[in-house]
Amino acid sequence: MNQRKGITPVVAVTLLISITVAATGTLYYQIEGAQQAARGGTSDIFEQSRLTIEACNSNSARSILYVRNSNTMAINTSELSVYINSRPVSDSEYSFTPTVVDPQRDFRLRIDGRNLNRSQVVEIQGRNNQFTYRCLN
Repeated sequence: MNQRKGITPVVAVTLLISITVAATGTLYYQIEGAQQAARGGTSDIFEQSRLTIEACNSNSARSILYVRNSNTMAINTSELSVYINSRPVSDSEYSFTPTVVDPQRDFRLRIDGRNLNRSQVVEIQGRNNQFTYRCLN
């Protein structure tokens, strides 16, 4: 009499496939997280960033705001939007210099054709953050 103890080949193959799928899924999520960190996912970086608007110079032709990235991570200014008194400023009317700002570095926001005064509120917005400043000229 031949009594076999163990699992059938069908169950063994099913277990091996399940283990392989689980291992592949785990590996995928680990690699995806590492790639996101390496890419420096700018939206995540901006969500964690703090900006400090340090100064404002304004005349009839343009206004320039000096802004500091007060965080420990770089930000990409191309993902920022500008509003004055809660109204969007068109992309052609403003520019940031430089585009990528390292931690603890200043950058400029230039708004053409606007003379900012005490009654106007400038807002710089990212995906989940908003920074507000009133130009005291």
